[in-house]
Amino acid sequence: MKVLLALSWYFPESTGGTEVYVASLAKYLKVFGCEPVIAAPLKTDKISRYFHEGIPVFRYPIPADPTRNEVQERLEPHYFGEYVKLLNELKPDIAHFHTTSWAMGNPHLRVAKAIGCRVVVTCHTPAQGYLCPRGTNMIWGKRICDGIVKPARCSACVLQSKGIPPFLGFPLSWASGWPRYIRHRLAQQKELFSLADKLLVLSDGRREIFLRNGSVGEGKISLCRLAVSQETSQTNHKSLDKEIVVGYIGRMDPIKGLDGLIKAFGRIRSQALIRLKVFAIAAEGDKYFESIKYLAKDDPRIEFCPSVKPEEIPSVFRQMDVLAVPSLCMEGGPTVLLEALACKVPVMGSNVSAISEYIQHGKNGLLFEPGDVNGIEIILNQLLSDRGLLPRLVEGIGAVRTMKQVAVEMRDLYLDLLRGK
Repeated sequence: MKVLLALSWYFPESTGGTEVYVASLAKYLKVFGCEPVIAAPLKTDKISRYFHEGIPVFRYPIPADPTRNEVQERLEPHYFGEYVKLLNELKPDIAHFHTTSWAMGNPHLRVAKAIGCRVVVTCHTPAQGYLCPRGTNMIWGKRICDGIVKPARCSACVLQSKGIPPFLGFPLSWASGWPRYIRHRLAQQKELFSLADKLLVLSDGRREIFLRNGSVGEGKISLCRLAVSQETSQTNHKSLDKEIVVGYIGRMDPIKGLDGLIKAFGRIRSQALIRLKVFAIAAEGDKYFESIKYLAKDDPRIEFCPSVKPEEIPSVFRQMDVLAVPSLCMEGGPTVLLEALACKVPVMGSNVSAISEYIQHGKNGLLFEPGDVNGIEIILNQLLSDRGLLPRLVEGIGAVRTMKQVAVEMRDLYLDLLRGK
């Protein structure tokens, strides 16, 4: 069974996210008798081929400067014929698309369907396919949206992200043409549902968003939670009278909520036995990174560390007592949360999907409302005052799902689809 794993982007050197997920899935699918190949776009003018960790990778060409019609999928992107040629050459039995964009969207699904593939789609990002034009599923960039697409509201929300306040965004949205484009995106989403034989979601919260917007039957949606790439087990045995190390691993992005964690940390008395280690992906000069460093105000207890490579994950978790995941948006996993639990490190995180679907407050971690600086401060003080809390949380951590398990589920799903179930 040949399985095409298609991505909207692909960077083999990536330290996390969809690329690592797909690479790990491909590795285990190969172990279980499948023939996986990876396809992803590349800004070039011809197909390139190579192997990454023993898996064939095909990069099909896309334009470096796409037109608006190409981005909105009103026209097939330049070089699209090369993608068609590639699929006709590969002839996969299953085409599994991981996230969509203009570089890997409905036109690409149509080709897979036309040559007889069974089509599976996994939506990894908060945009939920074509539903959220802002891409974060956060209304006004401040709080989690209910996910229901309303052309006027969604248009004003997008304009607000461009600096136009809502009281102007609503009347201006109609003149801007955004509501018409939102309706176009809804039509695209409806087509995506019709093209997919199975739609996979990473959390219950994301399944609810799809169902709220209609156009898809519940039987077509399946839950496939994220997993860790390999089994890891370790337990920190730090003395309870030593300092507590809080860790953060992730992107330097406002939706990740790191600023709220920094603010809460600044409220903790300076002589408290607590430190914060930030392992973040950021470019020097990035505005948000600069604002984070300003908030830290040279606090000697806050350390900014280099980003983490996948193979370094276990050793990094050995440096911390608790992982902070202060996200403001609806997460897909996040994978770093699962990696922490696999390493027996408790998590303090936002009470959002899917974090709250993994963390049971007081058992294997602690939850606070997204963006609630006071709530984060309370938890930090709780960790300081009750030194038996962290060991109890470690004891409450159970087994963590692995990519080996995901690959078995995917293989069985693919076989069912090929049998017509």
